[in-house]
Amino acid sequence: MNLSTFLRAALILLLFAVPAFAEFDQLSLTDTDYNSGIFVSGDYAYVADFSSGWLIFDVSDPENPQQVSSIGNMGFVYDVYVAGNYAYITSYQNGVYIYDISDESSPSQVGQANPGSDNINSFVSGNYLYIARKAYGLTIYDISDKSSPDERGTFDSPGSAQSIIVSGNYAYLADYSGGLRILDISNPDSPSFEGVYDTPGSAQDVFLFGNYAYVADGSQGLRIVDVSDKNNPSSVGVFDTPGQTNGIWYSNGYAFVSDRDQQVKKCMVYLQYQMVFVFSMSVIPIIFSSQVSLRQAMKT
Repeated sequence: MNLSTFLRAALILLLFAVPAFAEFDQLSLTDTDYNSGIFVSGDYAYVADFSSGWLIFDVSDPENPQQVSSIGNMGFVYDVYVAGNYAYITSYQNGVYIYDISDESSPSQVGQANPGSDNINSFVSGNYLYIARKAYGLTIYDISDKSSPDERGTFDSPGSAQSIIVSGNYAYLADYSGGLRILDISNPDSPSFEGVYDTPGSAQDVFLFGNYAYVADGSQGLRIVDVSDKNNPSSVGVFDTPGQTNGIWYSNGYAFVSDRDQQVKKCMVYLQYQMVFVFSMSVIPIIFSSQVSLRQAMKT
C-alpha cells in the first residue's frame, strides 16, 4: 500500500507511544506537492510526491528530518516500495521505476517495468514485482535482472485493482467494487482466481497478518477477513469509521486505519478491541516508529 488516496496536505510525521484515546503530536516533515505514499526503512523515509516525483528524507532525528534527494519527471508517482537496496517507484503513466538506493543521497535508476498506464500500487516478493493497475488488474514481472524486468503474467480483475500484497503462493488484491480477491500465483505466468470476499463497500487497501486480511473498505470501514480457507474467505469483524476508510496498516496487535472525513479537523487515535483508528481531514496521517514502519511491518 497504500496511501495513494490521501488528501493534499503537508506530510505529517507522527511519533507514537499509543495511549488510549490520546492525540498524536505532529511534526511537519515537509511541504510537498501531493503526498500519495510513503515507505520508512531504517533511518530513511521514501515519499511518493505525485506530480513532483519522489523524495528521500533522513529521519534519524525525527524532530528534524532532512531531505537528502529528490527525483522528478516521472509522471504521477502514487507509491514507493523498498526492498533491500532498491526502491520501486510506481508511476501512474510509466509503470514502476527501479532505483538503486545504496547511496540515498544519489539514487540511480537501474531499470523500469512499464506495462502501460493506471499503475497505482506495487509489491515485491522474492524475484517478482506485482503491480496493481486499476481497470487492468494485476501485472507480474520477473525482476531477477533489475535492468531488464520481464513481464510474466496478468490477471484481469472484475473491479479496479487498488492495492496488492503477497504471501507465499497467494496474492491478495483490494479490487474496489470487486472486493477482496485471492489469487494463486504459484505459476507467475498464469495467476488464477482462488477465492473472493465481496466486501459491502469499495476495497481500497489490504494488509495481511497471519490468516487475516485487513481491508480498508471505503464507506464500510475496516473489514477483517479470515483467509485460512482461500476458496471461502469469511468476515470475522468490522470496525465502522465515520468517513471513507482508504488505508490500513497492522503492527503489534493493532490495526491502524486512515479515514477521510470532512467533519474531522485534527488527527486523533482511538483504541477499540485492539484496533487503532487514525483519521484526518486536513493532514496526512503517517505512522512512524524508529524501530520499524507499519507498512514495512506488514509488507516484508
